[in-house]
Amino acid sequence: MDGPRRPLRLGAELEREMPGMIRDIATIPNDMILSVTGVTVSDDLSMAQVFFSVIGSETSGESVERHLNKLRGKFRTAIAKRFVMRQHPEVRFNYDRTPAKAARIEELLKQARNEEEGS
Repeated sequence: MDGPRRPLRLGAELEREMPGMIRDIATIPNDMILSVTGVTVSDDLSMAQVFFSVIGSETSGESVERHLNKLRGKFRTAIAKRFVMRQHPEVRFNYDRTPAKAARIEELLKQARNEEEGS
């Protein structure tokens, strides 16, 4: 009965712990705000997908994604030190484009409102 809830619980714990792990392991520019937007864990606990967004830097989210994924082994080691489990999940980082897309849509709506008021 506890099986289906374990991935959810582990995902919530990883979402809480991951910002600190990223700060400790990865080199992130000072002008960048990196936010973990979600974590999903596979049912067999072998894979953890970490979704993040980036704000306020010239560095693209894709390059940050590549950088974080190069350090996957270090993140798995950090998870092994923090969580007592038989098997520790492999971590994959995914750049979450949703905040950037939402900002672009908001900008387009603002432009449309301004054009409508102007005519």
